[in-house]
Amino acid sequence: MLMRSLKNNWLSAGITLLFLLGAFFVVRAMEKKEIKETIPKSKQPVQKAEVLYTFEYKGPDFSKANVENEANWVYTPNTELCEGSEEIPCRIQVSQSYVDNPTTSPTLKSMTNITADLNPISNTHFVDGIADASGVISNRAL
Repeated sequence: MLMRSLKNNWLSAGITLLFLLGAFFVVRAMEKKEIKETIPKSKQPVQKAEVLYTFEYKGPDFSKANVENEANWVYTPNTELCEGSEEIPCRIQVSQSYVDNPTTSPTLKSMTNITADLNPISNTHFVDGIADASGVISNRAL
């Protein structure tokens, strides 16, 4: 009887030990998977801030056709934006992919696709949209 009781205790202890050991390896495997899936910030690629080119409106008037004409927009090194209401166009900023000759004499590409909207009070057009999702539109008061 003593031998039987001892055998049962060892068997019970062995099963418990195997169960705990199995649980340990399962948890350990899950931790390794999480570590592999998360890339430390020090190893993540650094994203550069995109350079924006500023163009100022120099068209003859504020008609829809002239505001939407890329040839009426002249590059300016001044990156300040205009403040005011949406009455007339002032400046737009676009990324390099929308600029021809970015290092020598920047000009807007036709794919900039400037769209103008009418201000009914002043009867002038202002910039309402550009194709560049990272671009900036700056209109001003008349």
